[in-house]
Formats: sequence, C-alpha cells, structure tokens
Amino acid sequence: MTDQTAWLKNELEKVRKELDLKNEETQLVYLENKRLIEVEQSHQKLVGELYRKIDDLTKESKEMLNYP
Repeated sequence: MTDQTAWLKNELEKVRKELDLKNEETQLVYLENKRLIEVEQSHQKLVGELYRKIDDLTKESKEMLNYP
C-alpha cells in the first residue's frame, strides 16, 4: 500500500466519522423539533380551553349581575 493510498483511506475514515456525527446531530435536532411541535400543539389546545373558560366565566358573571 502506497503512502497516498494510506492517506486516502485515513481521510475517508475521518469523513465517515464526521458524517456519522452529523447524522446523529441531525437525528437529535429532528427529535427535539418533533418534541417542540408536540409541546406547541399542547399549548395551543390549552390556550383554546382557557379562552373558552374565560368566555364561560364572563357570561356567567354577566348573568349574575342581572340578578339582584
């Protein structure tokens, strides 16, 4: 094996390791993004429920003001 072949094999191995690391990073970012999307959807649902509750309480308070 020539020096150039050994060097190329060494460089190729470095690139493979870098690619593996980048793939792992990409997978972690994907999973974190997926988790954040789920959190956002949960928050949107909660906000909707809170607005409905506020509306219900507002209507209830107006009705209570109508009675002496």
